Amino acid sequence: MMAVTILVTVGSARFIWFVTSRWADIRDFYALAMGVAWRAALVAGLLAATLGIFRRRQWGRWLGLLAIAGIAAFILLRPDTTTYANDAERAGGVLGRTVLLPLTFAWWGYAVAFSRKAKRYFSLTKDLA
Repeated sequence: MMAVTILVTVGSARFIWFVTSRWADIRDFYALAMGVAWRAALVAGLLAATLGIFRRRQWGRWLGLLAIAGIAAFILLRPDTTTYANDAERAGGVLGRTVLLPLTFAWWGYAVAFSRKAKRYFSLTKDLA
């Protein structure tokens, strides 16, 4: 827990230093505030999901699944800007992006929310054997 506190403190200090050193370059304070609020809400949501999973709460299970779906959507829906040396590399990239990644995320979501182990973990019993 101490390491997380140190990382958050250092990250916050670096952000404050970055903003204050470029204060004259900020044209839209509202956009900056919304960006900070969006990132804070994202971190709070991921922290809530982590704590809910750790404490075996049902809402933690669904927040975890939502986080996996969000990561998958972010990765799969962004434009592919990769440059490939030849057609074989391009085919491998398309195969990985359209087949392997969706299958991996689907398996991960199933394992976190719907598998027998997950159902047993999120039940209120403490027996995991």
